[in-house]
Amino acid sequence: MPTPAPDEVKRLVSEGELRFVLLSADGRQGEAQSQGHRNTAVDAVRAWVNADCTAVPATTFGGNDKNVQGTLYRYGD
Repeated sequence: MPTPAPDEVKRLVSEGELRFVLLSADGRQGEAQSQGHRNTAVDAVRAWVNADCTAVPATTFGGNDKNVQGTLYRYGD
């Protein structure tokens, strides 16, 4: 799925279709990042997730804090 716009992410969350978001640990944004272009949609979604969602500890789903590739965030309870 291409990066959804921030308003699309918020809509998916409000309709209960999206409850979790995985953000990469290194902040890379895929192909656009590797070509030297920032993806403002990814930046906006990342800012919203960091402000309004809760990080899920890796131990919750059988992971650990070593070799972490990203952080899983949950919206709501």
